[in-house]
Amino acid sequence: FWRLKGQHGELVFQSRSLGSSGQSLGFYGSFTRLEELAAEIDPGLSLEGVALAGSVDWRSEASEVTAAVDFDAMGVQYQHIRLPEFQGSAAWRNGLVYTSVSASNPEERCFLEAEGILQPATSATPRLTLEANHVPLAWLQPWVDSSAAHLQGNVDVALQAVGLLTAPQIRGSGTLTDVQAFVPSLGTSFGGSGGLVVEPDGIFLDRF
Repeated sequence: FWRLKGQHGELVFQSRSLGSSGQSLGFYGSFTRLEELAAEIDPGLSLEGVALAGSVDWRSEASEVTAAVDFDAMGVQYQHIRLPEFQGSAAWRNGLVYTSVSASNPEERCFLEAEGILQPATSATPRLTLEANHVPLAWLQPWVDSSAAHLQGNVDVALQAVGLLTAPQIRGSGTLTDVQAFVPSLGTSFGGSGGLVVEPDGIFLDRF
């Protein structure tokens, strides 16, 4: 095996034979104290550490290369979005990338699940789904003009995207619960509960 070690962690590689048909290269590692590196990517991003494990397999008979990786990220936060539990996986097979992500914030009772199939050669998404439960609307405040509104409440939503990554067609539906939007310029609040519908051309309230 081979070991690469640096100031933030280490990555270990181990090769094994798949008989006469091919070779496998496995790897695993962990990295910590990533706050500064994350901030260089985006000042609003925070990440404490990552643990990962995976393999790359090559089979000579089919001239086929497959790869897979599982990871566990610790201390994930972006702006107001805080997800202390964050796991994911990705696999490469037959020119497609299969991905899945599971994240949660138990304190907020918020859970996120996403699965997708990507086609890098064409930048297409044959399937990408997202299910989010009890997401605090306050997490969206950094993208809302604070002089226009202050948001409170929660949203549950299920979305599906197809098409190109650069211009996906997004559809889905959800529920808004106990929404309150304080408008400073008017000195008053608006709110309620109800449904929402997501279409490629916009987001619409339903029975709100």
